[in-house]
Amino acid sequence: MGQKFAAYDAQGNITAYYDAIDSPVPSGVTSTLEITDAQWQACISTQGYKIQGGALVAPSTTQIAAQQAAATWATYQANAKALLDASDITVLRCIENGVTMPPEWATYRKSLRSIVGAASGNPGQPLPTRPQFPAGT
Repeated sequence: MGQKFAAYDAQGNITAYYDAIDSPVPSGVTSTLEITDAQWQACISTQGYKIQGGALVAPSTTQIAAQQAAATWATYQANAKALLDASDITVLRCIENGVTMPPEWATYRKSLRSIVGAASGNPGQPLPTRPQFPAGT
């Protein structure tokens, strides 16, 4: 392993990492900063590092907490989306069998859609409970 470099954009956002031996900085990439192996390890393990004034700047604890909260919420939303997608089968089964979709299924799907569409929320709350499958489907 050789000397590490962090490439960055005009706002100081790190856009790529390079290694002098394994992956040299491509010609034409001019905004780079030499970093140590320890700095590189820190950057790839924690999002939010920036380059400001020619120096590597770590994210604040507030920024890290916000990133973690956003990631947790995104996972929660992905789980809600998977449940919503799976519930489409029940809707199709109701349609195919001429069965009116029960109100509890409409409520369940509405709850899932509100989670999927929300910018933030409480990922500690349980996801809505799937109702019993409608009779005749």
